[in-house]
Amino acid sequence: MGKRPDWRAFTQDQQAKSIINRRSGGWRAKKAGESAEELLMLVGKQYLAEERAELRKRPEPYRRIGAAQSNGQFTAAPLSKSGPDFDLALPDGRSGLIEVKSRKGHRIPLQAVGEVQGSALARRIAWNGFGIVMVMLWKEGQAPRWWAVDWRRWAHAKTLGYKSFSDQDLDLLATPCEMMIGARPDWLPAVFQAHAAANGLLWPIDTP
Repeated sequence: MGKRPDWRAFTQDQQAKSIINRRSGGWRAKKAGESAEELLMLVGKQYLAEERAELRKRPEPYRRIGAAQSNGQFTAAPLSKSGPDFDLALPDGRSGLIEVKSRKGHRIPLQAVGEVQGSALARRIAWNGFGIVMVMLWKEGQAPRWWAVDWRRWAHAKTLGYKSFSDQDLDLLATPCEMMIGARPDWLPAVFQAHAAANGLLWPIDTP
């Protein structure tokens, strides 16, 4: 008899497929971004079970306005601009911040990462941690592609006059994620590789 499949992996595959399918039918950028975060968290739960890493969603600062509706929903106003999406903790004591960006097509604008987010990513790198932008690009009817981009390369590109990264730019400047069953990105190895690559060589291609 063959090896019995891990029921947890099967469940994660079904969840990932559901998340991917929700982007069909004209989902807008906000919804696509939410599904990208969900996929990152889904894989993060697997890493935690394997004691490889812990990923936590960072709360957005807001102020509640008025009473909740009967369904529990309520109106809220932001108190300040949000920082990066996730905190990353590793068993060896290192930490990091991860910002997730998702776009339909083959290009991501550099201004998609705001000043507050960029400052936090840069500070974590200066404190010997990780500052990573995870990019997901997708097209209708095709599997999404994922990259890990070290913030130092993202910021340096802006100083060189780049306005956006194409998928070809990302293949050169970032670390592509291997894809797991169920369209899940194996993002942790890509984070390590992107950070190490920027340590060794800030800018590996010619200026535009």
